[in-house]
Amino acid sequence: MAADLGVGVMVALRVIVGAAQGVNSASMYAMFSRWAPTHERSRLLSICTIGQHVGTIITMPTSGFLIQYNVGGGWPSVFYLFGLIGCLWFVFWVFLVYNTPAEHPRISKAELVYIQQHLPQTSAERKSRPIPWGKIVRSRAVWAVTVAKFAGTWGFTCLLTKLPAYLADVLHFPIQKNGLINASVYTAEIMAMFMSGCSSDYLRKKN
Repeated sequence: MAADLGVGVMVALRVIVGAAQGVNSASMYAMFSRWAPTHERSRLLSICTIGQHVGTIITMPTSGFLIQYNVGGGWPSVFYLFGLIGCLWFVFWVFLVYNTPAEHPRISKAELVYIQQHLPQTSAERKSRPIPWGKIVRSRAVWAVTVAKFAGTWGFTCLLTKLPAYLADVLHFPIQKNGLINASVYTAEIMAMFMSGCSSDYLRKKN
């Protein structure tokens, strides 16, 4: 529909989508800092991130099927289908997710106490401390994580955008098979991600 209205409309909508997606990672970490006990945080974050890759695994072969068999008009149906799923997900999110455990009306008292006892400190305590920007900038650990994140994201983005094009343009794979092969790549990544999250929590407990 946006493509029919012109390139400008399509680009504007893509900018809006990008702006909305840009806050996902930051908000996810902020939410887990209030919800996840310290010794479970890495595992829970890995599970949350795994959900993104599960979505990729489902989306790629499904999109290939819709396009190859011209379901609902072919490629436009991909945007309508997953856009609708995103809207439904948003409705569930609004009614089921809360900023803090204390705000959740359906959390049990035992779970609330457990979470609060295993958080490192309260938000009020964090606000009372000045942020040590100098130490953060000079921290080797921070730079190691930054470089690792940059390299990992660059590799992931290349894999996500260039591998389908390579399989289609160079190897001439049909679009449905292309989607299946791309989806299989993320299965290994999911397993590695879960194992790394569990390992991080284990090492944190030991130290």
